[in-house]
Amino acid sequence: MCPILFQFGGFRLPSYSAFAELGALLVFSFVYVRRDRMGLRGPDDFWLLLDTILLGGFAGGRLGYLATDPGLPPFQWRDLVFPLTSGFSAFGVFAGMAAGVLVLCRLRRLPLGRVADHLGAAMPFWMATSRLGCHLTGCCQGRPAGPSWPWTVTFTDPASACPPALLGVPLHPAQLYEALGDVVLGLVLVRLLGGTERDGLPSGWCAAGFLAGYGTLRFALEAVRADGVPWLGPFSLGQVCAGGCVLVGLLAARWSIRAGRAYA
Repeated sequence: MCPILFQFGGFRLPSYSAFAELGALLVFSFVYVRRDRMGLRGPDDFWLLLDTILLGGFAGGRLGYLATDPGLPPFQWRDLVFPLTSGFSAFGVFAGMAAGVLVLCRLRRLPLGRVADHLGAAMPFWMATSRLGCHLTGCCQGRPAGPSWPWTVTFTDPASACPPALLGVPLHPAQLYEALGDVVLGLVLVRLLGGTERDGLPSGWCAAGFLAGYGTLRFALEAVRADGVPWLGPFSLGQVCAGGCVLVGLLAARWSIRAGRAYA
């Protein structure tokens, strides 16, 4: 565990920020290389899309976190921006990005299905690197594991984001479980994206597959996350959001099939 990845004098680079930025760089590189296939018409479309992803994801992630975390102190306006190194909801990030991209595609008359498919194929890798940052930081930790469990992780650094009650306790490496699942999901979606382009499958399938796949993964992993508390009957808030993600993905797949817009 390494909450601070690099420190020089008064400068500190948190591990979560470094790995989240690495994931963003991977996504932006993917978008840049495939910008013509996405239907982006030039540098203006490319930079507007990147700004939309960053601003929409940041705003949605912060608002989602502030709206759903029960352990937060009374709200203050500075909480909307600070701290920059923690306090983000993955589902809020998706919602903020989706809203921003939808508006941008409508205003710029970009092919929404193509843009969404490429972002859907790239997002799991961003999530995977971010979860590695979570693991190094100690946030989003897993539940205590039994003594016979074959692999565990133990956080000991008081400066980490791990709750004091769980320091020194063998835990499920929930962040690594999700990182592995994200990579597998991403590889499947990249393969599906290639098939969509070659075989004329309806656009929108990769985006729908990301929503349904990530929602399923996250719903299952809530069982081993220490921050999963009942919210709606036996289901945690994360599971409710994950179920909503799956539902939206299935509806998007249905819309994609009925619209039947294949890649040119």
